[in-house]
Amino acid sequence: MFAYSNNSFNYKTVKSVKKGRFMKSLLVLLCLFLVFSALADDHSLSTIKGTAIDLKVYDHAIAGSVKDFVIFGNKDEETFSSELIMKKHGQVIRATFGKLANGIGGTISHLDNGVLVSTEVRVEKIDTDLQQITMTADGKNYVVQIEGEDFQNGHFMNPSYRTVVDGKTVEFKVEAGEACYGFSVHLIMMILGAYLHN
Repeated sequence: MFAYSNNSFNYKTVKSVKKGRFMKSLLVLLCLFLVFSALADDHSLSTIKGTAIDLKVYDHAIAGSVKDFVIFGNKDEETFSSELIMKKHGQVIRATFGKLANGIGGTISHLDNGVLVSTEVRVEKIDTDLQQITMTADGKNYVVQIEGEDFQNGHFMNPSYRTVVDGKTVEFKVEAGEACYGFSVHLIMMILGAYLHN
């Protein structure tokens, strides 16, 4: 038969059980904290609407239509680059935007009956005082005015972007979303680049 001392067994067992329960509770609370933190930082699905622009945006990715064709774009935060994919002229057209030796930009190109059609996109200036980003596309300057409903923690809340193309205002707005200057640069290159590419 098994013999034990009630006092020492109960004390050690209770202490061990309490410690085990405490550690399990602490582990459960830590897991819940991490899950809720991850959910709180998760980006929600937003909409970008504008002049012949109808997109969805989620976690630095955009998808939808510009004019009469579809696009997908994604910004990679680690490399400060973005990729634009368009289905236009019966072709899949790909472009990459990022850091260059002389600034930020990229080239959109496709073949049209054996002739190369290219649009070079470059960010020339970022003016945080005026909340403007100046870009060029094929040598033409476009000053893009950014206006947010608010500016918190380095992000525009529900920002709108406006410029003039061939004498007409072209604009788009992120509805129920936010964008920092870095994401704004890539939104402008991807969306206006797609808009301007023939």
